[in-house]
Amino acid sequence: GRLVGNALTLGLFSRRTAINGFRVELFMDGTCDELFCSSFTKVIQEKKREDIDPELYEQLKDRLSDYWNRVEREYKKDMDRKREEDPEMKALLEQICQMANGNDNIQLNRSHKREEKKEDREQKKREKQEKENNNKKENKENNTGKQDDVVSILVPAGSTVTVNGVTVNDSYIEESDVEFVPCKNVGDYIEKPLKTRYAIRGLMMEPEVKVVYNGNELETEKEGMEYTSSYPGDDDLMQRMEPAIIELNHSYGKYIINKGNLSAVTSKMVGNAKEYMSDIPAVWAFLYGKEYVYDFLNEEISNLHRYSDDCFSCDIYYDLYVKWNNGNVTYSTALTYTYVYYDGKWVVADFIIK
Repeated sequence: GRLVGNALTLGLFSRRTAINGFRVELFMDGTCDELFCSSFTKVIQEKKREDIDPELYEQLKDRLSDYWNRVEREYKKDMDRKREEDPEMKALLEQICQMANGNDNIQLNRSHKREEKKEDREQKKREKQEKENNNKKENKENNTGKQDDVVSILVPAGSTVTVNGVTVNDSYIEESDVEFVPCKNVGDYIEKPLKTRYAIRGLMMEPEVKVVYNGNELETEKEGMEYTSSYPGDDDLMQRMEPAIIELNHSYGKYIINKGNLSAVTSKMVGNAKEYMSDIPAVWAFLYGKEYVYDFLNEEISNLHRYSDDCFSCDIYYDLYVKWNNGNVTYSTALTYTYVYYDGKWVVADFIIK
């Protein structure tokens, strides 16, 4: 739907006292935006008569004219009632009654409502205020897109963003070149992947956000007023890299239990990953003097995101089961690898232990 802004006539009628309180809600979808010259804020601003489609103008006028006439009649009745209750008018009528009753042949009585006690008036005022406060609270809870809220949209750099079917232009960019995990430490080897943050104000309801990157629509996650889209996956790359990723997992696991050497791991790494790996201690001291066997169980590669032709990341998980004569232990391992294509091969430039 679209919302009509406050106190608009849309060129349909002239402002006058009788219809100051006249209110109509128009419900329409995005197909009517062109007729009203609306935008993705879903709020229709004031228009002149010539700004609105002529056929639409005539239909609205035809449907609303009966209401305007009714409001005019009610306004006239209300003014008559107010004149009746006006203090000066009341005094005048009392004077007329007294003058008329001076004639023995005339008995004129003027009835009027009992005046409310002050306590009753105050009680009604409090009840009215409480009702208004409750309505405001309910509207605030139901309206997920208040006008003062800022909708933040974080997307891969170079994406096309649409909100409620309208393309968001660069004037809404709040922050360019946003660094993000897990690609913060790859800039020495490739062009660092970045994101763009858009900020949109003035939306009156929850927006419909669509993000397209390289011709593909991305999934969008929402948390509060924050919308986030990640770089796309790549099944073909996953299939090609799976053997190398599993080999790295095994090299890392065997190093941890003193069944492999550190160089087998670091030879597949550069930069931050290589330095960090060199500082991770093995657990061979715990297993010292034990004859043991081991196995990799529940191996999984998931959540692969391809950022460019020379960068991707993926999550890995496995259970390293170690057994000796009278005991066993399982090392559950969860990591995120960030790969870069550097010096003619894929190597890990950064990783995160979860």
